[in-house]
Amino acid sequence: MKKYALLIVYVLLTLLIVGYIFSNSFQTVAASSERSGRVMKIVEPIINPKGTLSTEEVHKIVRKLAHGTEFAVLGIFLSLTAYEIFKLRKRILISFPLLMALCTAVTDEFLQSFNDRSPQISDVLIDFGGAVLGMVFVTLVLFLYCAKVKNFYAS
Repeated sequence: MKKYALLIVYVLLTLLIVGYIFSNSFQTVAASSERSGRVMKIVEPIINPKGTLSTEEVHKIVRKLAHGTEFAVLGIFLSLTAYEIFKLRKRILISFPLLMALCTAVTDEFLQSFNDRSPQISDVLIDFGGAVLGMVFVTLVLFLYCAKVKNFYAS
């Protein structure tokens, strides 16, 4: 059971982030806009220091960054889960985390339609792109870590 402990943790964290993503999808337009507005007040001075962008443009950037960020976190946990499966089974399909990220992105947009929010293909692409960036980040970190460990034991 100990050898599965980390895998179980990663699976649970992955499910938690999916739950968080889906809970955001069930928010009404008003609740979602209010939440984005609070974040926008904090980030606007960073994104728009000279005031050249309209409030609507900043709001759109904040919303798209939020989509990408939460899916980057999902990509990180999907990759860590896949890595743990690989360590235990010595095989993993790279397509599995990609497929899970894409399915989550599509489902996320579909769920928004139940609250009079408009599902958008561009959001699916942003979500999936964020997940891929998270996966690439984990892959690079694991590659560098494994290379360092290999060099440590070789010397």
